[in-house]
Amino acid sequence: MKKLFQTIKLRKLKTELTKDSLKELEGHEFYVLYRDKTWEWCISKEEIKTILEQDHIKPVKYIFDATDRIIIERDILINTEIKGE
Repeated sequence: MKKLFQTIKLRKLKTELTKDSLKELEGHEFYVLYRDKTWEWCISKEEIKTILEQDHIKPVKYIFDATDRIIIERDILINTEIKGE
């Protein structure tokens, strides 16, 4: 009887991640986008490993590194000057 093993290769657009680079990811935040258009927020590499191990159940499309994120800050400015006075 033969056993099948799924292999997953992680890569960025211009660089490839190795096992050593996964060790450096501790403390980073990640967003995992699944093929069914749902997403999940991960704060540890152990969570990512668990998600990748369950990839055959819920396939992962992308993993986004949160260090590249754009944060939108919304402030409200109230103008108390009344014109015409």
